[in-house]
Formats: sequence, C-alpha cells, structure tokens
Amino acid sequence: MTAPTWHVPDNVAAGVTERWPEIGPRWISAAPAELAKLCAKYEAEPSHVFPARYALVVAAETRTGGQLVFRSSPDPTAAHHAAVSQALAHEGLGPAVHQVITADIGTWTVADRVVPGDPLPALTLTPDVLAAIVSLFHGLANGPAPPGLPTLGAWLRDRLEDDNLTDVAPFRPPITPTERKKALALLDDLIETGDVCLCHGDMSGANILLGPQGRLLLIDPRGVAGEAAYDAAVLATKASNYGIPAGIIPRLIKESGIDESRAEAWGNVAIAARV
Repeated sequence: MTAPTWHVPDNVAAGVTERWPEIGPRWISAAPAELAKLCAKYEAEPSHVFPARYALVVAAETRTGGQLVFRSSPDPTAAHHAAVSQALAHEGLGPAVHQVITADIGTWTVADRVVPGDPLPALTLTPDVLAAIVSLFHGLANGPAPPGLPTLGAWLRDRLEDDNLTDVAPFRPPITPTERKKALALLDDLIETGDVCLCHGDMSGANILLGPQGRLLLIDPRGVAGEAAYDAAVLATKASNYGIPAGIIPRLIKESGIDESRAEAWGNVAIAARV
C-alpha cells in the first residue's frame, strides 16, 4: 500500500522551528517520507492529522481495519514520552504501543488508536466512568516508573523558578514572590517524603479517552517519573473546567487509596506552577 504524502502542519512547523532551530527544519523535511515508510510497513492509510503543538500525529487505518496513530516529534524528550506511553500500555492504562523509533532528529511511536476515543469532558459521569477513573488512579499509583526519566519535581521546579514562563494554563496571573516561595517549600517536602512511581504528568481531560469495553485510557504523557497523587491533583484542579461537580474527584482520590493530603499539596504546587 502506497501512502500519500502528508506534510507537517504549518503551525507545528513554525513551533518546532522556533523551539529547536537546529533540528526542526530537518525533522520537517524528513517526517513525510518517514511516515510513508511506516504506513507501508503497517499497510495503513492515513485519514487525518490530529491537532498538536510540536508533533506530527496522524490517524491511519490498516488493510485489515485496525486503527493506528503515528506520532513523531523532534522534541529531545520525545523518547521519554514514548517510554511512559509504553509503561502505561504495559499496565493497561494506555493504548498498545507497537513500535518506538528514536533517531537524532526525532522519535516516532506507533500505537493503537483509542476507539471510540471520546474525551473525559464529553462523557456522562456514570458510576462506570467514575469507577474507571478510580482504576486509572490506582493503576498509576501501583505502576513502576520507567528507568532513566527526568523527575516531575525537577520539571515543576524549573517552572516555578522561571521568570519568563510562557507555557501557562489559560487565565492564570503571573506567580507572585510569596506564592513561589511557598510552592517551592511545599515541593521540597513532597519530593523528600514521596516515592517515585508511574506518572502521566499531564492528566487533563483531553488526555483521558474512552476505550473499548468502557475503559478509560491515557494518551500523551509528559515523560517524567513522579507520583500518581500529582496526576490525581491535576485532574482535580481542572475538574470545574470540564463541568465535573466539586468534590467528585477528591472522593475518587480517596477511593483509589491515594493519600488525600499529598494530592492536595501537589495541587497547590501545580496551581502555583501555572500547569
């Protein structure tokens, strides 16, 4: 099967060129041919490109009707993203990952597409959906982190100490000196007293999709080793944006066995870091 040429979207090309000027243009040039080779290998026909900031993410259907996602990024941390994706798949918390290809100008992953793929904000919070969220929390808390990853704590510290932070959650004001000092002290305590485990690192509603048999699956992890209490806290801090009533996520955190006080503390750090 010969795949058509699919180019990197203009917004992605602009973003990667600005962020990684040394490798971005080479990645942009190489990605279409690399995608075509992967499509030929998997006998898959691309159907559309998913929105992304720094990656080419393409949905494709195989000759036998299988649904795949091909993802490539020049981000030097993309290999870490892939490692966490593989760990999530191993624990049954994410879609199966069929292949990871790491080169000097980017990383490709080939994974199953989550079907039907409705994001959490679009779902009705039935008892089954709530139970599935608890299963995600529990699975993360009991899953081992892949070796060699950067830490969640280091990533948050960099954000808290960055006076020119631009990648921030919408409508969040700049951090104040007092807020920064309190958050850094809280982060130090969390790091000192916590254990490193499997961590998604970006557990927003758009990254939690409805999969087969009513399971919820996680996509697009950040690529860090951290703590499930942080993931749960991030979802709790964003819950109101998705129309989830107050108190629902904290109740699910308690049911999952995650330490509620640690989740609350991580939530305060995440808010301060403008996650």
